Amino acid sequence: MIKAIAFDLDDTLISKRQYDHACLRSVAAHLAERFSINFEEVSVDLWKEYDELNRSHTIDAVLEKRGLFSKELLKELVEVYRKTPAGDCVYPDTVNSLEKARSMGLAIFLVTDGKIEAQSEKIKNTGIEPYFTRIIFTYAFGEGRKKPDKTAFEQILGETGINANEMIYVGDNPYRDFLETKRLGIHTIRIKREDGQFRFTELPQNYEADQEICELDGVFEEINRINGLSKARGRREA
Repeated sequence: MIKAIAFDLDDTLISKRQYDHACLRSVAAHLAERFSINFEEVSVDLWKEYDELNRSHTIDAVLEKRGLFSKELLKELVEVYRKTPAGDCVYPDTVNSLEKARSMGLAIFLVTDGKIEAQSEKIKNTGIEPYFTRIIFTYAFGEGRKKPDKTAFEQILGETGINANEMIYVGDNPYRDFLETKRLGIHTIRIKREDGQFRFTELPQNYEADQEICELDGVFEEINRINGLSKARGRREA
């Protein structure tokens, strides 16, 4: 019987690309106002840099190219980025699914990599924070403990007393999300969002989830299937 569900954040519950786009437009608006430069032009600069996979240094790269870089301005713009309201970046099926999981009495966890301050602001800005029993930032255990490390999931199981086969984990990244969670015995589901970074990535079977879905409704079909099997024969092996 499934008693808990854990989710990844980016490209699982929210669109990372839409979130970054919204935040970069806020940065562009701030720059345009402060330096009297064209908003659309600086927006294009930021988005072009982002699309060239310089995602960790998008803002500072554009500041350098425009001769505006300073540590103080970069810090100011990072703050603008992190404070951007971003409810529109939540996938249409996310809130209904979180509400349904809560109505079923499931413990709901969020397990996310990345810098704690940045991820915490992102969760607050998208408005989904109240739905979770607990939010776990893997960097709290040290950067070496980010997924696929299993520390976060072992903590959930240890603190709640839930058995591994009573939990589902939903993520999108086969490089990080499923290898160790499957080894623990947790049921795994991979969601392939249309704009997801890893939607076309296929890896060897041990890196892949037990099931694949395109929308979160599929999670509850899987819960019903597992619970049916649980009643009939105990647990399903991963």
